[in-house]
Amino acid sequence: MEKKNNSKIMGIGIGIFAIISIGLVAFIIYGIKKQQQQKEENQQITLTLPSEILTIINRKNHANLKPPTQKEEVRFKNYLCFQAHPFFTDTEAYLHIYDSEMNERLNQAYIPGATIDGIILSDMGTEVVGYYYKSSTADDIINFITGEENNRHTDSSGKEARKWYRSLMFVTIPEGSVIYTDTIWGSEPPNSIKSHEVAGTGSYPADDEVVKRIREIIKH
Repeated sequence: MEKKNNSKIMGIGIGIFAIISIGLVAFIIYGIKKQQQQKEENQQITLTLPSEILTIINRKNHANLKPPTQKEEVRFKNYLCFQAHPFFTDTEAYLHIYDSEMNERLNQAYIPGATIDGIILSDMGTEVVGYYYKSSTADDIINFITGEENNRHTDSSGKEARKWYRSLMFVTIPEGSVIYTDTIWGSEPPNSIKSHEVAGTGSYPADDEVVKRIREIIKH
């Protein structure tokens, strides 16, 4: 009798685990599909934007977007945010895409026919801020040191310590001039990593921080 009860409980447990697993997989698939759908919608919006904006985000124009020698005050009233996301048409290649989520958070949106004062181009990347060296107390632990300290060590693992950053470029419309740039950094890399890890990287800059910084920079 006890065996039967145990088998029954085990069967129920397996059933519950299967239901949870299926639900989790379905949720992940739904999230991926929703994200892809949003990208496609943003791409369609991007292609309906005025030609002066499409020229700025075109790959052919990328080399012309240079930081200003002297930053100016940003006084955009109506502006649009774009995130780095290359996409292609039959004839053109674009490096940025309309960022509907960020525009919504900043109470901005593309309204056909409305005057647009400027655009904000956002890019994300990482930068090496140091290296990890082998721990003297444990074989599987590698500790983080700055680049300067690394010069004094001969046992560096060669594993990089990296920080994520989000760069912002404020471009006037229709001139296409970069008048202000800024960089928002994520968290510091972890103090130590396991020996099997390729590198140590901090977390991404939070979207809330990006929104806050944009609002601080733009003077209405």
